[in-house]
Amino acid sequence: IDNMLIYMEVYPNPASGVVYIEFSDELDEGVIEIYNSTGIKVDEILVRNKTVSIGTNHLPNGLYLINAVANGRFVNNAKVLIKN
Repeated sequence: IDNMLIYMEVYPNPASGVVYIEFSDELDEGVIEIYNSTGIKVDEILVRNKTVSIGTNHLPNGLYLINAVANGRFVNNAKVLIKN
């Protein structure tokens, strides 16, 4: 699998309580990294399926960057607005 060709959809956006991340294909050794608006990593989740649900109640309201990484390499990213 060429990890650079994997499509990622993040919904709903804005999110309240939970955000879903859906990939077009499975990630090899996949990880989701979540960064706040100041660039600080606030969460990291292992990806085991093509769809991941992430609870957002522990995150303050604001804009977040979600990076998808496979085999230690950047795959895709998206921004999501959290409104808990």
